Amino acid sequence: MCNLCSLNFIKLRAKKEGKKITIIPASGFLGGIDVYVHPKEINIKKLEGFNIPDHPNRDKYFRAWFMEIPSSHVD
Repeated sequence: MCNLCSLNFIKLRAKKEGKKITIIPASGFLGGIDVYVHPKEINIKKLEGFNIPDHPNRDKYFRAWFMEIPSSHVD
């Protein structure tokens, strides 16, 4: 499954669960983006400990890391 397809699956599942996704630049050595799925009332960027790598509040909502997301699916 390509990264775009994986992200679309995550979005669909989050919508079915009544949750929100947040996509932010990854802070790791390789870069890329991190995808978080969380309740709509939570502002993931203001969550306590969010700026600390491997913090439980951050890991709790983490769903995926992608090096990049293409703008369209290419076979």
